[in-house]
Amino acid sequence: MIFYLIVLILILLYYFFMAPKTIKNTLNPLVMVGIVVCLMIALVFGVVTFFDMSGEFYVSLAMTLLGFWAVRDMLKMPTKKQKQSKDLIE
Repeated sequence: MIFYLIVLILILLYYFFMAPKTIKNTLNPLVMVGIVVCLMIALVFGVVTFFDMSGEFYVSLAMTLLGFWAVRDMLKMPTKKQKQSKDLIE
């Protein structure tokens, strides 16, 4: 493991200080692809960690969403106009 880390550092040092312009132009897309792959791996690990949580978490999440939708639906309900009684007018 340490060997590969040393090789990686040497390659990066070569890239920054010794590589000609044509190699730098070729390595830039490769670095971008490597960054995207690392981000995708981190996303997969995050999803796996999320699904490893206990069942109570999912139940509470579902109850919160249902409560939010219920409150939103109640706020969207039309209100009835109240008829004024004759006692209030006089």
